[in-house]
Amino acid sequence: MQIDNHFYGAYHLCRLADISPEDAYLIAYCNQFVDDCTPENVPPFEVGGQTVHPIYTQDYLWWGCSTAQRYIYVPYHFVPGDGCTIKGKKNPMAATPANEIVTSLFKKGLARCKKKEDTRLSLFRLAIAMHAFFDSFSHERFSGFREDWNGVPQPFYKFWMDIVPNIGHAEVVNAPDETSTTFEDPRDGYKRRNYLHFAECYKRLLDLMGVHYSDLPLNVLTGFFDKNMDNEDRADWVRKYHAVSELDYKPELWVEEAKGSDLDTYHDTDFGLFQKAAAEHRSDVWAALKKRNILLVG
Repeated sequence: MQIDNHFYGAYHLCRLADISPEDAYLIAYCNQFVDDCTPENVPPFEVGGQTVHPIYTQDYLWWGCSTAQRYIYVPYHFVPGDGCTIKGKKNPMAATPANEIVTSLFKKGLARCKKKEDTRLSLFRLAIAMHAFFDSFSHERFSGFREDWNGVPQPFYKFWMDIVPNIGHAEVVNAPDETSTTFEDPRDGYKRRNYLHFAECYKRLLDLMGVHYSDLPLNVLTGFFDKNMDNEDRADWVRKYHAVSELDYKPELWVEEAKGSDLDTYHDTDFGLFQKAAAEHRSDVWAALKKRNILLVG
């Protein structure tokens, strides 16, 4: 998914679940920051004379690097699902909507928040789990590895396919992530209207948060997922629906705060907490895969 869901949609969901505006903003910001914590946006920087080498949660350049596939794409964007079959072939590493791992991680995040222990860190864990849950819908049927499974038949975007590796949905560009797009998988003709597919994702998350969709006004999703709107239209819709004049995402805020910290305060900055939450989330995904006898690290 893109910023209309990861930031504005996340805020919308949190407010529908009666999460405070402040916490809803923090969750939404963290959800979107997963896509923006890249080597290009956050190169190593110094704090108190020491170099911070960030844990990256997205990378748009080093697609072919096996480390990026294991450490970034799989745990945050293509969490392996419950078994996906295309033309008789099954891939246990392909994402499936609301799969066992992403659902478990989201429930774990909710439980941590309810205990109110390490409150801010718990919100970050919930946000990263929400990002992975979102992407289990938009990235369904693709895996986070470079493999033939992700390749689409020629001559689909042939020029593009000649320069990008078949990792995730790279060969079909942004179609799976765009809310108003009808995505057709060139591999077997599977078709979905993204706005309806994503609305189902929101219903699942609301249910996990203890909110019954049937008890909410009809337009809470039909309004947000109007297929004729673009990303900025959805941002405006969320601002109006929740009566907030300012609801904007500025990816540099957390990094600037961290750069202004020292060795005593860095780990308590939002960027420092995000780094800790990202590491914990990744470890939890790896542990879940290990139980399936799938090893991503030695």
